[in-house]
Amino acid sequence: MKLIIFTLAIFSISTSHAYNNPFSLSSASGPKFSEQKLTDSNEAIVYIYTLVLQTGGTLYIDREEKSELLSKGYTWAKLKPGMHLISTSGNAHLPLDVKSGNIYYVRYTERNIKSHVGFSGTTVYAYKAGTPHLELRTKEQSRAEISRTKQMFQAYFDEESDGF
Repeated sequence: MKLIIFTLAIFSISTSHAYNNPFSLSSASGPKFSEQKLTDSNEAIVYIYTLVLQTGGTLYIDREEKSELLSKGYTWAKLKPGMHLISTSGNAHLPLDVKSGNIYYVRYTERNIKSHVGFSGTTVYAYKAGTPHLELRTKEQSRAEISRTKQMFQAYFDEESDGF
């Protein structure tokens, strides 16, 4: 019993610094963030990025699967004007009214993160989980955060020219 308590205490200490959390999901491993050029005046660009994730999931735009969510990752898409829905498999939803020529930044986070202990047969494991959240942010708010990200694995890569 003392070993379990000691192990949980070490886990709690080592996961207290979120950005350097060794127990978070795999980090994105694609190219480092770079801004995309808006080449069509009748489109907009949306960047979706994450910092550190505990549970991950899948990203959707207009109910179409786009990418896995990975720690310290980003992806992007070119969208036509109008209403679009950005969502995740974890039940986070963000309606976005897209205007031509604009660039949007959406940050995915997990709020209310709590530690949990699980049992599987004779194995004891500890993990953290939170409530998924999508937030529209300004370029100024996002600049420092998104510059530390790498492109996330694309579930379906669209060869036309965008990040999907």
